Amino acid sequence: MPHLSPMSWILTMLSMWLIILSLMASSFQMNHSLFSTSQMIKSLKQKYTWMWS
Repeated sequence: MPHLSPMSWILTMLSMWLIILSLMASSFQMNHSLFSTSQMIKSLKQKYTWMWS
């Protein structure tokens, strides 16, 4: 590990945090869209079963 000046070390830590946060945000959005899609399919199924019953 090369010796870093405090400023460059802080910048490195900040960029790492930004990468982690963006990854977490994108995975959360993916989970959210999957969840809303499954909810939509459930409601459609309920509508169609109500229509055909």
